[in-house]
Amino acid sequence: MVLSVSRSQAEGSKELYVTTHNTSLYLCNDFVGKCNVPAANGDRSQFAIYSCNEVDRLYFVKLHASEVIYLGFSGSNAGNNNHITFEIKNLAGTIVYSESNLPTAGTGFIANIGQARVGPDQIYTTGGYTAIDFHPADTGHYYIEFNKKNTANTVVTGNFNIDLIDVTVYDTVALQVKPGRLYSKSWQFQENGGCSAKTYAYSNDSIITSCAFNNLGGGVWVQYCNQYGCANTGNFAADRKSLYHLQALLPEFRIFVNLPDATLFPPATVLGAIVAPMPWGDRNCLTGHVLFHVFVNKPGKVTIALAFGGGYAGITLTITNAVVGENTFDWNGLDGLGVV
Repeated sequence: MVLSVSRSQAEGSKELYVTTHNTSLYLCNDFVGKCNVPAANGDRSQFAIYSCNEVDRLYFVKLHASEVIYLGFSGSNAGNNNHITFEIKNLAGTIVYSESNLPTAGTGFIANIGQARVGPDQIYTTGGYTAIDFHPADTGHYYIEFNKKNTANTVVTGNFNIDLIDVTVYDTVALQVKPGRLYSKSWQFQENGGCSAKTYAYSNDSIITSCAFNNLGGGVWVQYCNQYGCANTGNFAADRKSLYHLQALLPEFRIFVNLPDATLFPPATVLGAIVAPMPWGDRNCLTGHVLFHVFVNKPGKVTIALAFGGGYAGITLTITNAVVGENTFDWNGLDGLGVV
């Protein structure tokens, strides 16, 4: 019997860097100024930086003891006489892979996108790159952190890039690569000629939504996904609106570069829906109010759009925290302009 593995199952730049469209990771270790120079550029996040917030971490997952993690990188823009470092921590914040310089040659260095697409030579023999062989003692979630330092090993504040990255999880017993293990809640990208990547958001109720970029010329941007919008004030109709000349950063859901591993992140089998009995409203002739009744099968948000004739303005009502079963909303009888 001959066992083989399919090629091109690396995870990272292979999915982000499509054809001639080059997308790298943009990193900023400036926790105060946010690399906002010039100010017109806007604030940058501290994605994948040492001691960054939980929502900015770059995670991967080891599920079985037989799994090994193969790592490869290529970095740039550290500046003269500076270098990029990295380390790996577990969920407790304990360093499990000590700080090391990002490879610039040899083991762990990816010379070009072709090598990144093939993956580790430890799996594919030729055409890829010789990966760092990381065997964490325990299963679970881990995260990689990066920083920029000078020759004295002191942090140099500013931005830099991880141009190529591969985090391949490989089961040494099943001889299988396990994609769908690399994720962040708040990726920070930089495109150089357009981005045509496809990513997958995994919501808290296990809904998977894909986002396919079509040669996006976004410069530097952060991709995140949540259930609210650009704010979380409790006013869903207002929070979900886009902003003009303002920034928002409210990550919540995990975002993957492949379909999430179904064993660890199973997709939802039931989607949220309005169920019988169908919605109805009870009128109160004394107050002019109407009490709407809506039944749903999953927690979430419900919007009720009311349209009127006679020149009255329509209005949208929102139940922000709908529960399974019956939900009610008391409408005051006014149209969208406050007219009775």
